[in-house]
Amino acid sequence: MPVVGDISWWIYGALALLAGAGALVLNFLYQRSRLWFNLAIGAVTVGLLAYGVADTHRRNHRTQQLAAKGVGGVAHVERKWTAYLSDYQVYYLVCRYAAPNGRSFCLRAEVNSNRWASLNIGDTVSIVYLPQSPGVSVLEEEIAPWRYEFQGETR
Repeated sequence: MPVVGDISWWIYGALALLAGAGALVLNFLYQRSRLWFNLAIGAVTVGLLAYGVADTHRRNHRTQQLAAKGVGGVAHVERKWTAYLSDYQVYYLVCRYAAPNGRSFCLRAEVNSNRWASLNIGDTVSIVYLPQSPGVSVLEEEIAPWRYEFQGETR
């Protein structure tokens, strides 16, 4: 029996309610008119595509900003963990670094298994961050090909 104060019980209940309501609405639309059903599915598809395009644009813009205007720094590995996504394993690092103004920031990065295994807690890694926005950062190894393109640095 779930405890009333347990938030996960409320979340699962709300999700079940939304799923049930969504199924009823879709069933109603489908039974009344296939045109409305197809329009609804089309609108959802267009919305998801627009979100995907906007998210890709945002990520590319961030990468270009880091490649063109980013400065190098050093971060310390604070935490390592793995996650399983269906049939493969993903490797993550949490690295902490200090900006010139003294504020401390965290960088969460996905790395390959070899890089993950080669690092220990407390090791240092090279990062690139934006001086005007030090919370925007990336591991230097991820941005190196872009820095070559934008700044003409040698590889």
